[in-house]
Amino acid sequence: MFKRNDHLVSQERLYKERVPFRRMHAKYLKVVHCPITYLRVIDRLGVGAGPTVKILRGGLLRNHVYLYIISQKNQPISVTIYIGCENKATTTTTVKVTKEEAVTDSHDSVTDNNDSQTNSSTDSSDQSSASDLSTSSGLVQST
Repeated sequence: MFKRNDHLVSQERLYKERVPFRRMHAKYLKVVHCPITYLRVIDRLGVGAGPTVKILRGGLLRNHVYLYIISQKNQPISVTIYIGCENKATTTTTVKVTKEEAVTDSHDSVTDNNDSQTNSSTDSSDQSSASDLSTSSGLVQST
């Protein structure tokens, strides 16, 4: 089955005129650069049952395909051949981590507890020094 991101490697039309009261035979060989994951032969005439297609060599998951096409009696061969390969391109995302972001959670919790104890003692001393500065400069703030 042809998937969304697959590559269509080959799309070719094959036509061979009819010979009255005979079946027509055609051979098709295609070599591609990747393993084939999609192969489809579509009749373009739309008259009758269409041609018979046999895979003689290669095929799916091979790098080549060799088809043998036989028309219905007294009909030409007119087909379109689609060959597709799977898209194996992988997308990778890289994330740059700086030293500031590389701190672990366990280390943060330890430093947070110590910081909260030291911050409470320094906050009270900062408030008293701020009130001393405001009264000494003549600006009094009401709280």
